[in-house]
Amino acid sequence: MDIVKIIGIGLLGGLLAVFIKKYNQEGAFQVSLITGLIILLYLLDYLFYAVDFIKNMVNRYNLPFEYLSIVLKVIGIAYLSEFAVNLLKDAGENSIAAKVEMAGKIIIVVFSLPLFNSFFQMVFGLLE
Repeated sequence: MDIVKIIGIGLLGGLLAVFIKKYNQEGAFQVSLITGLIILLYLLDYLFYAVDFIKNMVNRYNLPFEYLSIVLKVIGIAYLSEFAVNLLKDAGENSIAAKVEMAGKIIIVVFSLPLFNSFFQMVFGLLE
């Protein structure tokens, strides 16, 4: 099972970071960063599968491609900003992490505006 491998990588990286932290704070952060990137790279196949699945649904139900594009961008922004926030918190930069988190949320709202516009057009079109 892939999750067992991911858990193993995470535990190994975490234990190594804890051990190194006693001697070198910066080295522990680097181990944590590298461990996170390895896990992220390991998950790329799953991400590609999910994108293909969503594309097939869009094609099957004749949904506009721009909606798919918006949803994928929002998901990407959410995951990337969460990854960055967690790294910043691990580095002890909670204040910067909060700002990155807020920026991610604002960008998600901005990217979602065309969906809100389409929704309101559809609702008001039904009311007329």
